[in-house]
Amino acid sequence: MLFNIIKPFTSLQIIRNVRLLGNISKTSAILSNENITKYMSRPRENFNSRQASIKSEASTYTTSIDECMSCFHELTTTLTINQNKEVADATKRFTRTLKYNVPKGKRNRVRATVTAYKILESKVRLTPENLRLAQMLGWCIELLNAAMLIEDDIMDASTTRRGSPCWYLVEDIGMHALSDAVLVENSVYNILKTYFSRHKCYSHVMDLFHRTTLLSALGQSIDSQRATENGLCNLDFYSEHIYEKLVKYKTHYYTCEFPVRAALYLAEKFDHEQYKSYFQILYDLSYYYQLQNDFLDCFGSASLTGKDGTDIQEGKCTWLIMTALHKANTAQRQILAENYGKCDTRNVSIVRNLFKELKIPETYFSLENNISNVIQERIHNVHSTMRLPDILFYEMMNLMCKNVSNYRD
Repeated sequence: MLFNIIKPFTSLQIIRNVRLLGNISKTSAILSNENITKYMSRPRENFNSRQASIKSEASTYTTSIDECMSCFHELTTTLTINQNKEVADATKRFTRTLKYNVPKGKRNRVRATVTAYKILESKVRLTPENLRLAQMLGWCIELLNAAMLIEDDIMDASTTRRGSPCWYLVEDIGMHALSDAVLVENSVYNILKTYFSRHKCYSHVMDLFHRTTLLSALGQSIDSQRATENGLCNLDFYSEHIYEKLVKYKTHYYTCEFPVRAALYLAEKFDHEQYKSYFQILYDLSYYYQLQNDFLDCFGSASLTGKDGTDIQEGKCTWLIMTALHKANTAQRQILAENYGKCDTRNVSIVRNLFKELKIPETYFSLENNISNVIQERIHNVHSTMRLPDILFYEMMNLMCKNVSNYRD
């Protein structure tokens, strides 16, 4: 499936199984913290020199938020300036919706799209107009993300997003936020038609957006599944199989893969099958990204995440609950069954304290210290009929998977 780094285990299996560090009685000794640390620290002069070369090159491609903002204002004007006067009130509300929900947060998807395009496009075609199109394409991904987050916050009963009240909790919005989300999502296709209909990539990009929207909706449906029996949480529901589906459908397609595929199409690289090995690396990045999200939802400070975590209350299938179940004894499993998936602050506190008792934070940081090195090794050793620049994946990792350095208990 994936290129082997430590036989007989693939790198993704290391990502899956390194979560068991500190309790390896049920897995092979090769996955012990000591052995993985020894592996990661073995001499790799060529690999390290390659990293240094790539880091020195990175500033050429890195895309800032400020670089993309003028294009967002153009997008907002395009969507609202020439609307029928009969819907003036709706247009005014739509403008408010866009400005509140889209240009906030890290904006990693637009930055990733533009950065990927800079790396993938030939120098002769890297014109200001084409860079503007890359920014517009990235903002379309941000629009789709904003629509999904509006809906996700309602389903999860979240209270804050990016340091502000969730859109549905803003005064005079309420459940009308659902129609706002539909409007934001459908505005994407207006922008694509306006700016890309004469471009060779148009049909490919349209298919990409429709496909990603469908797959992400399936991921959202998987994420909304819950398991309770007689008032207790059914712990058998939380399996690696379910979690892999969540990563693939809810996270991978529209977080790490989406910007790269969009940039490839804009650069008129239409045969993506030849880059299959690279998309497998992007899946590993997505897995890493989701692990971080899971950890920060429980243990990250609101100042870092911009939101209050709800995964425990919602009874979600996360890396934390799977790791806890692997480590827990019978009494501890009973505690999880009685408290996981309940909204009362007392139940949430009991679960969170049990996670700490099981040393979930320590396990996470052991994983984080090793997993980025594993992915870097895979980037270095990828086999493909057509190569993509290594720096593309380093840039994606830097954007999407920063180390959790300011964790607050």
